[in-house]
Amino acid sequence: MSAPLRPQRPTISIVIPSYNYGRFLERALTSVLDQGYPSIQLIVVDGASSDTTASILERYRHKLDVCISEPDAGQTDALNKGFRHVSGDIFCWLNADDAFSPGAFAEVARLWRQGNDLIAGVCHNHHELEGRQELVPSRRYTYAGYFDFVAASFRGFLPQPAVFVSTALAARAFPLDTDLRRAMDYQYFLRLLRQRPRQVIRDRVFVDFYYHGANLTGSDVPLYPELVRVCERDIAMLPAPQRPRWRRQLAATVRLQQWLDQPQTIRAAALIASARQLPTLLRRRLWWRLLLAALLRPGAGRR
Repeated sequence: MSAPLRPQRPTISIVIPSYNYGRFLERALTSVLDQGYPSIQLIVVDGASSDTTASILERYRHKLDVCISEPDAGQTDALNKGFRHVSGDIFCWLNADDAFSPGAFAEVARLWRQGNDLIAGVCHNHHELEGRQELVPSRRYTYAGYFDFVAASFRGFLPQPAVFVSTALAARAFPLDTDLRRAMDYQYFLRLLRQRPRQVIRDRVFVDFYYHGANLTGSDVPLYPELVRVCERDIAMLPAPQRPRWRRQLAATVRLQQWLDQPQTIRAAALIASARQLPTLLRRRLWWRLLLAALLRPGAGRR
């Protein structure tokens, strides 16, 4: 039986969470409204900001499908609130300090009509304080859940604002855990990839990401402990016989990350001793690369 035809003009639902980002919010809103795309659902969730946000929202209120302004428990809570109102075919969230690139929605809709459920493009990063720019392409990932991600030692991931997803798949990923302040996008994408979506990656800029010194991405909120916590929770939901294996995998990833944080202090003897205690390390390429680097380091053979 053939799959049902997808609508020619799928509705693209955008959720913009914001808190005291009034100086950026209008740029984000106009980047959605100026797409020239005929079917958009625009949802803004503001955490009761105390800056100029209220006046901006009032000015654009007639163009917003949903506008929520009330205290929340952080960005993840705001995303959960916003997603409850999503009714479109395609979903993406945009941080209030970023902006979509012109024509992005038309390209996303075209690729979605071809049967793709995860559509990713390039993220154009603007480092405003440093005066430089860089393009960050999306890469295809086949992680079937947290565990493939653990086995890969938490290496690499999708650039969140440049990724559009079929709402039907996103609905199975929400709600996200509200105690996550930085790893909510990792949790979201891992839950999506576990569903084996049909992916398409395009070498086209979908979003302009602005680093301005106050981004959550560059904040002092540590990412790594949240990634570990996300994986620990998923391991706890496995059948009991499977848990020990994945706890060993997670322990190996944690150990490798600790070494990566201080590579110059690693001794070959310590690496070998750890592998005796945790043989799973021997199956990680990263462990072998660290061992080789430790052996080749000047003075490695000295006591």
